[in-house]
Amino acid sequence: MRKWLRTCGMAVLVALAAGCWDRTEIEERGFVVGSSLDAGDDGKVMLTFQFANPSALHSTDSASKPGGKTYSNLSVTANTVFKAARQMSNVFSRSPYLEHNRIILISESLARRGDLGDVLDVFFRDSETRRAAKVMIAEGEARQLLEATTPVEALPVRYIEKTSENPDKSESISPPTNIGNVHAFLLQDTSFAVPKIALAAENAVATSGAAVFNGHDHRLRGFLNEAETTGRNFILGSLNAGALEIKLNDAFVVFEMKHVARTLEADVSDPRRPVFHVSVKADGNIGESHLNASLLNKAVLAEAEKKIEEKIESLTRIVAEKAQKEYRSDIFEFGKHLYREHYGVWQQIKDDWDSGENLFSGCTIRVEAKVRLHVVGSIQKAE
Repeated sequence: MRKWLRTCGMAVLVALAAGCWDRTEIEERGFVVGSSLDAGDDGKVMLTFQFANPSALHSTDSASKPGGKTYSNLSVTANTVFKAARQMSNVFSRSPYLEHNRIILISESLARRGDLGDVLDVFFRDSETRRAAKVMIAEGEARQLLEATTPVEALPVRYIEKTSENPDKSESISPPTNIGNVHAFLLQDTSFAVPKIALAAENAVATSGAAVFNGHDHRLRGFLNEAETTGRNFILGSLNAGALEIKLNDAFVVFEMKHVARTLEADVSDPRRPVFHVSVKADGNIGESHLNASLLNKAVLAEAEKKIEEKIESLTRIVAEKAQKEYRSDIFEFGKHLYREHYGVWQQIKDDWDSGENLFSGCTIRVEAKVRLHVVGSIQKAE
């Protein structure tokens, strides 16, 4: 009996010891807060990690101390992203730890190769990577954006992340896309768009616009500008707030959107040429007016509402034409709507939706906008 108990005790001790065989002490970890991927020579990939310096982040006067920088960027080039990450240990004193990785930036040149799934594969598989890590496509070199700074944020990654989270205040920012979303798009061979980021003047970043990928080859087709991204947000129903400028009687008027609702219906009487009806309803205020006439006048107010409706419909027509004729990629999730609401039809046409015969490029998209305008606040001129 004693021998049996001794054997069990030894087995428990071995099991407990085995449970922490690969433990890494927190002091030995390099906390990766952001990543970038750039195209290297001969098909290689350049991986850049932004490591946070915890001691500098918690210091009130770190900028005045030697070595008080809040972050360090380290780049390694290899045939695969996994190997590049492992080679970081050859030149950095701490082991990269990805659980706090919040941003993954991919350069335009790398995204145009068509191997998006390959370069992100290590992030999909790695147990440390958070599925909420945001993916963005960079114009130019992605690693340069990890040097963007602002007095408000201590880390460039934090600055990028907070700026990209402003779609509730800007109509031209594409909704955030995390690595879990991208993984689903790639598995389903669905066309999609992710936020675009570019380096602006004075080391700042610009996060308006979107990058379009086709579900057939997973290759970057191109970008949407601010106006086109606004139109896409209206069609998607992802726009909650923002501001639109119109000209009324040769004077600028700003429509401040407070609430936007979108409904989508599809007419599939001709399964190979569906008609999509998009209804956009927007409520908001006059944010600014340069009119000499008073907006308290019902006729002037009605004309302003009409102009705003025409502006919304124009923005949606422009982006619809670009998506259908130039990129030939369904970035409006119409295919997903057919799958949910018209499953039988979708099964008939799914292989030719935005690949094959590309029925998406020949479908009809009709957008009708209805605006309700409120006049609030003090005004400079009134009758």
